[in-house]
Amino acid sequence: MKTPNFFLADECTILFGKKSKDIFGNYSGIKLTSDGWSIRVSNQKKWKKPVTIVIEGSTKPVNLHIHLGADISVQWSIDYLINLKQANIGIFIKLDKGARLVLTNVFIGKSNKEFTVSRIIDQAIASELDLSSGIVVDGNIKIADHYELNGVGSRLKATMLAIAGQNETFTSIQDVFHNQPLTVSEVTNLLVSAKESQMHVDVTETIGKGNYQSVCHQNNRGIILEEKGSITVEPKLIIDEYDVDAGHGCAIGQINADELYYLLSRGMDEATAKRLIISGYLSPLYKRIENPGFLKKLEKAIERQMKGVDY
Repeated sequence: MKTPNFFLADECTILFGKKSKDIFGNYSGIKLTSDGWSIRVSNQKKWKKPVTIVIEGSTKPVNLHIHLGADISVQWSIDYLINLKQANIGIFIKLDKGARLVLTNVFIGKSNKEFTVSRIIDQAIASELDLSSGIVVDGNIKIADHYELNGVGSRLKATMLAIAGQNETFTSIQDVFHNQPLTVSEVTNLLVSAKESQMHVDVTETIGKGNYQSVCHQNNRGIILEEKGSITVEPKLIIDEYDVDAGHGCAIGQINADELYYLLSRGMDEATAKRLIISGYLSPLYKRIENPGFLKKLEKAIERQMKGVDY
């Protein structure tokens, strides 16, 4: 996918691709490595503003290593422009003591083959990760997330919105490990299956013995727009400690009849009412997108995924 001009015109955008060496500018801690890029932030001064990182599609595997030093706090959007022959993607995040990363991670584009996204996160004492993911890809995709809460008091909030259309397959495997006391995780998955797509999510959260007063919550919701589509979710909790707060919820089905009736009773036609209900699923991701041009592109991609759906 060609890099859109609305990204290039934004002074707070960093482009990783064929011209990446020319666009690093004054951002410190960025290095081009043999297998991708590395970002290390030890001085927050040059990262005060929210920054968008755009990674062009690649036919070779591309890794991105992110390391935030102690007490560093940054807000980033990392947008992957998927191409037709997209190779596997690796993202590795390490947060030192007290570091805080607010990250919006979007994958958008078309691929002719199945590819895998692997994300590995290592959090130290009192670190915080607020991760919002959007997956709007024409093609088959597998996402494997591995979260390690390795520091006392570390916190994770992970929200994923995924939309699959046509006869695509989407698979997500999420593993969260509470390896220290007083750790907190909140995992939310929002899924939309259009046409004949098949979606499967496997979420496992583990609290080991001795990791007292830890909290882990899961919330999984899915809308199936047509009868031939499917969504399956396997929420699992593995708890080996008494003094914890853990729970999960899962709601998968077609559009809620009560919500639909309410909107119809307010004078909406059925197609408009259904679109409004679906937009409620999308709003958490939309609110995180600050670039108006990219938001418009994302909306068009979602409409394309659901094209032909019998609303």
